Amino acid sequence: MEMDLDDYIDKLLPWDFKLTHKKKKYPTIAPTLGDIISLGSLEAKDPASLVKFRAYVKGLIVQPPPDFDAWPDALVMLVFKKIGEHYKDFHSKNAERLGLVPAQAKTR
Repeated sequence: MEMDLDDYIDKLLPWDFKLTHKKKKYPTIAPTLGDIISLGSLEAKDPASLVKFRAYVKGLIVQPPPDFDAWPDALVMLVFKKIGEHYKDFHSKNAERLGLVPAQAKTR
């Protein structure tokens, strides 16, 4: 038995999430499922966890804005939340495109 991945790869949507800051666009890379799981083990009130979290979010931005390190924690958390929302939608759409789940019923 063989499986031709090319047919499936052609159906996948590319990751396309950008941040706009001071009128400049900053592309991001997609988080991995393993990264998201490991972030779940971080303690919200632990300063060391916050440092790891900020470093992780910064690493998702291809070329982070020069002032990223000065961003308030709440802004970094908001950025991660928005990336997470896009991640969920992105994987849901790709699962549909690959036939892994039934397509969502369209409403009028």
